[in-house]
Amino acid sequence: MAIALHSFTENQPPSFTTNEDGSSPVGVLMLIGSNVYGTANLAGHFGKGTLFRVATNGAGFTVLHHFGSIGDGGRPDSGLTLSGNKFYGTTSEGAANNTGGIYSINTDGTGYVNFYSFTAASMDPNNHFAFTNKDGTYPFAGPVILGGMAYGTAVSGGKFGAGTVFAVRTNGTGFTNLHNFASISTSTTNSEGASPYGTMILSGSTLYGLAYHGGSNGFGTIYSISTNGAGFTNLHHFASTPSDGGYPYGALLLADNALYGTTSSAGSFAHGTVFKINLDGSGFATLHDFSREFNSQIYNPTNADGGDAICTLILSHGALVGVARSGGLFGDGTVFSINTNGNNFAVIHQVSPFDLAANTNAEGAYPTSVILSGNALYGAAPYGGAAGRGAIFALTLPSPTVLDIALAATNVAVSWPIAAVGYQLESTTNLPVGNWSEITDGLAVVDTNFVFSSSVTNPPVLFRLRR
Repeated sequence: MAIALHSFTENQPPSFTTNEDGSSPVGVLMLIGSNVYGTANLAGHFGKGTLFRVATNGAGFTVLHHFGSIGDGGRPDSGLTLSGNKFYGTTSEGAANNTGGIYSINTDGTGYVNFYSFTAASMDPNNHFAFTNKDGTYPFAGPVILGGMAYGTAVSGGKFGAGTVFAVRTNGTGFTNLHNFASISTSTTNSEGASPYGTMILSGSTLYGLAYHGGSNGFGTIYSISTNGAGFTNLHHFASTPSDGGYPYGALLLADNALYGTTSSAGSFAHGTVFKINLDGSGFATLHDFSREFNSQIYNPTNADGGDAICTLILSHGALVGVARSGGLFGDGTVFSINTNGNNFAVIHQVSPFDLAANTNAEGAYPTSVILSGNALYGAAPYGGAAGRGAIFALTLPSPTVLDIALAATNVAVSWPIAAVGYQLESTTNLPVGNWSEITDGLAVVDTNFVFSSSVTNPPVLFRLRR
């Protein structure tokens, strides 16, 4: 069962846009020791969000910074990047030209500096839907910090109005526009993608990222680019074909020389996918296709597994863990896991029912990010909670102490909890020799357990769980 470590409070008069703690936490969380750090996108003293800290036991909620004062920047969507004793992040509004900025702040909340403000944009005379400038506008993604440089993306602006990849020193000097995404046609397609919302990741001297839309099919792309701006390459163009997915919003995860991520839509049932692709762009595969909804109501459509995942996946013992911000049995999202080979997809938590009239529930609704420490998950949900302004939640995952085995006539069934993330079932017929093999076929989810059934054989089969 998930609990709310902190439910953000109601906005206060006279403006009803401000409060003491912020609201709508949407960015990626950061865990340092026994404290969770994050950003809220709205409210706070100036109505433009906060940077906060809360202990993993729910104690000591503290606002480290209120966004929105003059020249400060506001609406932090990205979450935080840690380098040394500083957090780095972006604001999608405010700063000098109300087009967003890049900031740094000490982990104790002192020394806030908005070290770069994006320039003003103007309407493209050849495309009235595009606003252009030299550096980009509205950065939604957190920066990658390397060697005193901040690398990041802006979702719009730039030479063609479709966003940019940039680099700037963390003291605010030496801004370089590494790449301008190509202009979007009236059919929402282009040659390389547009609107990069998610934080890029770094491997060697190469940055990897996701573009939300554009590309040859209009459903977004996976791209790579060197830190010097050379070699921009599209690794994959998402398509509307079954199981491919589209409109990727979050960031990629790098593990074992492969990239993993989610799409927020498209796929076989239009609810998005979990995917894998090799670093060179080969081997694209859909690991999970979120299922069809149980009902077609406008608000809170339900299904078994969730959908519309905009999260950054995390890795735990060979399993990917993420959150879906819609669907599930109550329509408010799910927490899910799946092995990196695509096996053992399981919903490990159904977000609790959401009161549509009051916008409240026990733990927050429509989760957008999750982090893991040991067997504890911590997540951000921008809606719900006790006051309807979002919450930071915690979920403890069990570890199986015993692999349950039951015999029925000539069949044997082995089972273990689906919430025990990262375990795989293996078998052998020769214990002294070993030769354990993973069981990938015949697994079923029954209530809250994975179950494997087979007939009793001779020689006997031995089973074990391993992660």
